[in-house]
Amino acid sequence: MDANITTADTRIGIYTVPALSGNASQTVTVSGAIPASLAAGTYYLGAIADALSMVPESNETNNALAGNTLLVSGP
Repeated sequence: MDANITTADTRIGIYTVPALSGNASQTVTVSGAIPASLAAGTYYLGAIADALSMVPESNETNNALAGNTLLVSGP
């Protein structure tokens, strides 16, 4: 329910991207489902790269990003 996206947040979809070189990017489309058990409220849609920390990086703090908000109104 906040813009701090972490691996503890509810996952609604997953997409595996092949290894990218430094400063590279890839645009993807992911389909997901909001769990019926999710309480009503405003949530942030976010993404995490290397969520399992399997790739050693010089900066591990820049792998998550918050995007648009989602309004969940009920099951």
